[in-house]
Amino acid sequence: MMNAADESGRSDDPSAVTDNDVVEECKTIFFAGTHTTSAMLTWTALLLAMHIHWQDEARQEVLRVCGARDTPTKDDLAKLKLLGMIINESVRLYPPVVAMIRRAKEDVQLSGIHIQQGTELLIPIIAVHHDSSRWGDDVHDFNPMRFAEGATQAADHPMAFLPFGSGARRCIGQNLAILEAKLAIVMILRRFSLQLAPKYRHTPSVVTLLHPQHGAPIVFTKLSDHLN
Repeated sequence: MMNAADESGRSDDPSAVTDNDVVEECKTIFFAGTHTTSAMLTWTALLLAMHIHWQDEARQEVLRVCGARDTPTKDDLAKLKLLGMIINESVRLYPPVVAMIRRAKEDVQLSGIHIQQGTELLIPIIAVHHDSSRWGDDVHDFNPMRFAEGATQAADHPMAFLPFGSGARRCIGQNLAILEAKLAIVMILRRFSLQLAPKYRHTPSVVTLLHPQHGAPIVFTKLSDHLN
């Protein structure tokens, strides 16, 4: 961004990248890279606490791939296929960003509908992720195996999975967010088992991002030493 600001040319150029543009982009990256990843980790932890079978399967994969290494390497993280599927299913059911807005840069025909330049379109990510015509009758179930053949094959349309947007404006932090989430979950699963606290109330709520309205009370129980 700083290079773009330096190379953008004259100050009277309407397309020039200004110092203020750089500051505003940094604010966006900070918000998107912190709060969305936090929400993604929260929902993934809750789902693992709800579904002990998948938690056990993920832990076995972590122990098998990472062995005695306390902190996984980047090569280890790439091999954690099941954990990746669990994260994908988590952000399908509970995408941190529930919708996105796109503005048409020019007149365009979309499925026979004429959209004029400047028209803003609201894309309801959470509604697309819960569309049974795309995902099947088990659309509301936690089923990581639907991602066994990859994200583009999980539904009957490759654009049905949009947790990070798509196209030229896809979130540039997607790979970093997934890597951060995998790393955190691996280090948790090696040390603790997760169970929902009795006071947990399942009430997803949108306050800028999708959060558990009443928090995410989870009981962490330290695993025996032979698993660490």
